[in-house]
Amino acid sequence: MEKEWYAFDREQALIDLVQQDQTEHLRELHDRYLPLIRRLWIEYHPAHMERQDWEQEAMIVLHHAVNTFDHQRQVHFSWYYKRLLTNRMFDLLRRLQAGRRIPVELEVEMTKEQEDFLTMPIVGSLQSDELINFHESLAAFDAIASVEESAYCKLTWAGFTCQEIAQMYGLTYQDVRRVLRRAKKKVKRCFE
Repeated sequence: MEKEWYAFDREQALIDLVQQDQTEHLRELHDRYLPLIRRLWIEYHPAHMERQDWEQEAMIVLHHAVNTFDHQRQVHFSWYYKRLLTNRMFDLLRRLQAGRRIPVELEVEMTKEQEDFLTMPIVGSLQSDELINFHESLAAFDAIASVEESAYCKLTWAGFTCQEIAQMYGLTYQDVRRVLRRAKKKVKRCFE
């Protein structure tokens, strides 16, 4: 029990020293939270970032956390730092996901005929239950598909070829095929 209080007091002392611009103690505080930093790295593992880069991001977040932490709150510093660090990881992952979206300048508006084709009701032998299942599966696909996958699938369903889609968006044929292969797996999963 005495050891726990010593560790807590040492942590408070380090926080106070860093808040007083004695930043040489920041590394010691960082080393105390290294297991948390590495656990978040393993849990979310951002593919675009090396572990050393993540540890550097964690150091920046730690510096911010120490400077904004208020002892008067009824919150432990460890909880506060973990929350800020987790939020930073989500920010980095969101930024990565945003980079995968189709840039606005590459988007092409659909013609009136294409829009009409996509909104045409499916006429045939589908019963009402089958139609409901179809629309639920389509909604499930839209929920898990990226913007690219959804757009390219709708264009192929409207009758466009991969080559035409590639020309519309200024991409290579292989890029479009790669996206459609990923989308095909998701479509199969949703419509099974």
